[in-house]
Amino acid sequence: PLREPGAALLAWHRTLIALRRELLAAPHPVAVRHGEGWFELTHGPLRVLLARGPAATTVPGVHADGPSSRERLVAVWGSATVVPGGVRLGADSVAVLRQ
Repeated sequence: PLREPGAALLAWHRTLIALRRELLAAPHPVAVRHGEGWFELTHGPLRVLLARGPAATTVPGVHADGPSSRERLVAVWGSATVVPGGVRLGADSVAVLRQ
């Protein structure tokens, strides 16, 4: 069996591949936005949030996992926490949200 850290990285890639196969089989529009220390890519029903660099950051304007939200965190590499008005990403972290 594969041991850490390789096992976690392999599981992460398998999760991303499964999401792509399930949700991105057809063409979808792509949009990007960014701010100080973060980058966001929206591709169809998926939103990918990336913390750029060694500091934690909050990506504003993301309303996930609440009772009225249409988005849910479905994959995280590093750390991600839903906070009021956004998602808090740990240093060098990635979060994938699904509508």
